[in-house]
Amino acid sequence: MSSEDRSRTFLGPLPRRASWLAGGTLASVAMVLAGLAAPAASAGTLATGTTVVQGGGGGGGDCKSNRGDEDKAKAAKANGHDNDCKVGPTGPRGPRGHKGDTGPTGPTGPTGPAGVDGATGPTGPAGVDGATGPTGPTGPAGVDGVTGPTGPAGVDGVTGPTGPTGPRGASGVCYDVDAHRPAASREVKAVLSAGTAYAGIRDLQSEVTPWRWYDLTTVPTGTDPTYPADACAISVSEQANIVNVEVLTTGGLIYETSCDIVPGTPDALNCTRVWAAANPQPTPGANGLARFAHKAMSQEDRNIKPQVVK
Repeated sequence: MSSEDRSRTFLGPLPRRASWLAGGTLASVAMVLAGLAAPAASAGTLATGTTVVQGGGGGGGDCKSNRGDEDKAKAAKANGHDNDCKVGPTGPRGPRGHKGDTGPTGPTGPTGPAGVDGATGPTGPAGVDGATGPTGPTGPAGVDGVTGPTGPAGVDGVTGPTGPTGPRGASGVCYDVDAHRPAASREVKAVLSAGTAYAGIRDLQSEVTPWRWYDLTTVPTGTDPTYPADACAISVSEQANIVNVEVLTTGGLIYETSCDIVPGTPDALNCTRVWAAANPQPTPGANGLARFAHKAMSQEDRNIKPQVVK
C-alpha cells in the first residue's frame, strides 16, 4: 500500500506507525474517530460494519476499509505498509433504510402429504325417488307352499249321459243251493259253496238221518278234470234212483253230472264226478227242437228223459 493511500491523522506520524496495543489509547482514538466520522455519517448511510477514517491535511478518504476486505490487507502487508491503514472499531448502527421492493414470487413448492381424513359428516336428507326401472326377468319358481284346507263341497252338477257298458268283471265268489224230495222216504240236495259243488242225501223214515255230502269237484283216478271253475249256480233232480246235478257258469254255459242212489240204511250216493257240457247250449232264438239225433240216450240226457241206463 502506498503512502498516498494511507489515512492521515491529527496525531502525527508516530501514532500512524505505532501499534494499537494499549486499551486506553484504543478507546481515546475510538472517541476521536467517532467525532470525526459524524459528518460523514450525515452525508449518507453506510452499511453496517463499515468504518470511514478521515486523516488531517485535507486528505480525507485516503484510507477506506471494509470489514472482511482481505485482498487489500494482503496487498498492504506485501508492500511493507501493513500498519499504515488500520481498521477501527465498528461504529454505531445507522438508521434503517427504506424497505426494498418485494422480490419476485418464488417457484411453487412441492405438494405436501395428504392430511388425515376428517370426521364423517352427518347423513344428508333422502333424495327424491328415481323413475321406476324396467321389469326384471322372472325368477325361478319357489317351493310349493303348504296345502290349504279343503273348501266346501260345490253344488252337484247335472248328471251326464250313461257311458257304454264296460267289459265283464272278474267273477265273484258264488253260493247257491237246491233240494228235491222224490219220495217221502228220502231227500237229495245240491250245494255250491265258494266254487265247490256238493251232492247230499238223507233218509226221512223211519227217522231223519244226518246229511251225507259228496264233493263233485274232485277228479277220479286216471281222468282229466272236467268241472267248470267258473260255476256260479247249481240245481238238483232225481228220477229212478239217479240224481242229476247241473251248474251254470258265469259265461252262461251249462255243465251236468250224475250220481246213483245206493239203497241202504241209510241210503248213499255213488257219483261219477265227470262233468259234460249240455248239448246244445241255450242260444237266443231257440225254438225247442228235439236235441236227439240218435236212438240211444247218453248219460247226459237222462235229466231230459230219465231212464235207467244199463
